[in-house]
This record gives sequence, C-alpha cells and structure tokens, in this order.
Amino acid sequence: MRVQLFVSCPVDLFYPEVGERTVARWRDAALNGIASSEAAAAAAEVSLILADVAVASTGAIGWAHRSGRPRAVALLPPRQIALLAEEDLVAGVPEALQRVELASGSPPPNIVFAAGPSRTSDIERRSIRGVHAPRELDAVVSSYR
Repeated sequence: MRVQLFVSCPVDLFYPEVGERTVARWRDAALNGIASSEAAAAAAEVSLILADVAVASTGAIGWAHRSGRPRAVALLPPRQIALLAEEDLVAGVPEALQRVELASGSPPPNIVFAAGPSRTSDIERRSIRGVHAPRELDAVVSSYR
C-alpha cells in the first residue's frame, strides 16, 4: 500500500489528481464538486471520503460509516483520497473515539482506523498486502471548513 500525507494544502490541489477517473464518493458537502465522473464503488478507480479524525500517536486516520457514507465506497476502489480538516488531528485514540462519537451524535455502527496496508496469508503462508482495502491512500489535511 502506498500512503501519502499532504499537509495544509488546498483541496483544489487534488482536483487534477482525481481528473477524469471514475470516483465513488461519500455525500459529505465538503466533497461536492471534486469528482466529474462518478461511479458505483465496485466500478470506481478512486474512493473519495471525508475522514473524521487523525491520530498522531498511531499515524492512523479514522472515519465512521453512517447515512451517505456506505462502507463499499471506502473499501472497494483501488485508490482512496481522504480529506481531513486540520482541527481533526488529535493526540491519541481515546480522544479520537470521543470526537467520532460527538460528530455522529451517538456511537456509529462502524468506525475504521487505517494506519497502513491490510495483510493476510493463505494456507501456504504467502503474505499478501492490500487485500481488504484500497492499495493506495492519499490523506489530504486541509483547512477546508
């Protein structure tokens, strides 16, 4: 998995990065106008999501699934671009969980923290990375709010 972090950059910096690629996205207002060619998650080249929090102590970004944020969008496309507000960077996991719950109004049905590639092995002990999530992740930290 390739992971890139872009700090304090304008959101429109990534408009060319998305370009004409097919995009599956969440329905958060901050993501409006970025993708010009939308597709269902299973057919999309890029996943465009809004992260709820980033954890400094682990290097993970976190998000909650809820209405307008289907799980398939964050899991199926091979590349993911996650937009994160600068003020959503917190020191540790307890604060991150609190922030996600407060943003949701109640405990969400599913919270994901991604800090690196997934890894699995088959019966012959062959290790495979990036099977359970996108293989590439760009985390864009911005002051979009």
